[in-house]
Amino acid sequence: MTTVTFTKQPTILPASKTESIFDDMGYPAAPVARLRGAFAAGYVGDLDITRRVLDMHAALATAGIQGALRIAFAPDFALLGQDASAAPIVTRAFGLGSYGLDWLAGGDPGLKITAVGTTAPRSVLDIKGSIGTNPKITAAAGADLINGLTGVTMMAAINLAAVQAAQTSFFSVRYNGSGFFGIGMISGKLQAIVRRTTAVAAAQILVDPPAINMWVIVTVRFDPATGAVAVLVNDVPATGLSGTFTDTGASVSVATTSTCDVQIGSVVSGQRPGLLSDVWIFDKALTTGEATAAYTAMRAANPQMP
Repeated sequence: MTTVTFTKQPTILPASKTESIFDDMGYPAAPVARLRGAFAAGYVGDLDITRRVLDMHAALATAGIQGALRIAFAPDFALLGQDASAAPIVTRAFGLGSYGLDWLAGGDPGLKITAVGTTAPRSVLDIKGSIGTNPKITAAAGADLINGLTGVTMMAAINLAAVQAAQTSFFSVRYNGSGFFGIGMISGKLQAIVRRTTAVAAAQILVDPPAINMWVIVTVRFDPATGAVAVLVNDVPATGLSGTFTDTGASVSVATTSTCDVQIGSVVSGQRPGLLSDVWIFDKALTTGEATAAYTAMRAANPQMP
């Protein structure tokens, strides 16, 4: 993994640059290129935070899985993902005001950003402190974002505000308005949603929720060929697992003429799940060793982790 040492600088990267100071430092080209796009679109970010995010990607590259990363969301930088055509999902970065989310679709969706950690603090989405009846942000993408996937691994750094009864969502990947993959809460349980085709309803895999007001990393590994779904909290198998996946097949199959989107945040009846930092979606079911490497990389980039 590439390690770069900076002298803390009061200035931040200018928005108009067509290249960044990270271009020649050995980081994987894809995340550097997407961050460069964020700079050009108006992102104003701290060098140490940028380094934390790129160090994550460098660790994934060392583990041989950076190329399998289909979506990378961070409130510092917005969505740095792409569909299979290599088109960026978004080209606009977040502003860092209290409610200053500047999303591609425009407008303020009511999601609040707050800072956590003491050393090079990260920005996180404060869904519990957000405004509006159902604050969320949505980025459109082509159906090839999920069509044909032979496996999926979802990871998210979350902090539960309370055990929720109504369904809430930290994030989801949706197809024609219907959830395909995602992590949220329902009936007092942590919920993983997985689906292979539109012919069969999404499977709800439920596990015991993590402790309240504690940062954890949730990993969901899904193999559509076998129907195997594993849920881990801080790289340890979650307890109280219920629910099974029955619609097995070689890959995920949806109509390529339709659309899908990535949705961050969603609440029901005023119940709000909590805080959200990084979200990753890989286009494969990571092995145990790969999942551990990804967990270690995400943990290192979140100074608020206990």
